Formats: sequence, structure tokens, C-alpha cells
Amino acid sequence: MAQNNLAYRQKPEEWGYDAEPIALPRPELRTIEGTKGSAQAQPRPVAWVTQLAVMSAVVIVVLASVSVARVSISNATVQMMQTAEQTRLAIDQTRAAGLDLEVQHSLANNPTRIQDSAASLGILPAGQPVVMEAREGFSAETILQMQVAADEARAAEVALLNVPKSDT
Repeated sequence: MAQNNLAYRQKPEEWGYDAEPIALPRPELRTIEGTKGSAQAQPRPVAWVTQLAVMSAVVIVVLASVSVARVSISNATVQMMQTAEQTRLAIDQTRAAGLDLEVQHSLANNPTRIQDSAASLGILPAGQPVVMEAREGFSAETILQMQVAADEARAAEVALLNVPKSDT
């Protein structure tokens, strides 16, 4: 440790031999002539400036790529959420329409309601005989015409019951 410290280093006279400079052979130097003005026309930029520019460009490209990917993913997410909401609304509307159709179907097929509606219109249930009174002064032809007119009226009433009701 003492040898490395300059304060404790021995002087060359204390080494015990004469320190003479040794002549080392000089390497040969060759000169290569370039084209005129090329060295002056293109000065080399400082290395750290070049590295800084390259690193800045790489960081900008990476940030731009990440930003574009994030915007694309966000856009796709929003579109999928809107599509899901539209589908959910369509399903809810279809369910509501199906429930309304079930209610209408059960009302239309209710036999008591059908018989009450027919009775209020004066239509008799099938299978019951119709009794017509013949009064004095009516001929057999008039009674037959009245029966035909009554049958036609019943058929018209049944046709009116089968016509679907409109919402308007």
C-alpha cells in the first residue's frame, strides 16, 4: 500500500540503478489523401447529439404506437358496448311484445268471454234450436225468407267476431 502512495514512493536515485531513457522505435505513419473538400463539407456531429436524436425518435415512435393502440381498443370497446345495449333493448322490446301477445291470445281463446260477447250480440250457441213464432198473416214463404235472413245475420255477426281488432 505504501508503494502506491506518492508520498512514500522512492525516487529513481534510490532504486539502485541509473534510469536511462530507452529509445523506442517510432511507428511509420502513412498519409492517405482524400478528395478535396470532403472533410470540410461534411462535419461529423457530436456522438451524444446523434444518440439523443435516435433515442428521442424511438421514444416518440413507441409512444405514438401505444397511443394509437389504446385509442383503437377504447373505440372498439365503446362500439361493443353500444351494440350490446341496442341488443338488450331489442330483447326487452321483444319480450314485452311476446307478453302482450300471450295476454291477447288468452283473452281471445277464453270460452266464457266468447259466449258472453255472442250472447250480447244475440247469437245463440251452436246446437240450440231456434224457435220462430208464426203469427197470423205470415205465409210459409215469408217465414222461410225470415229464416234465411236470420241465418245470414248470424253469419255476418260471426264474421264480425272473427275480424281482428286494430289498435287505431
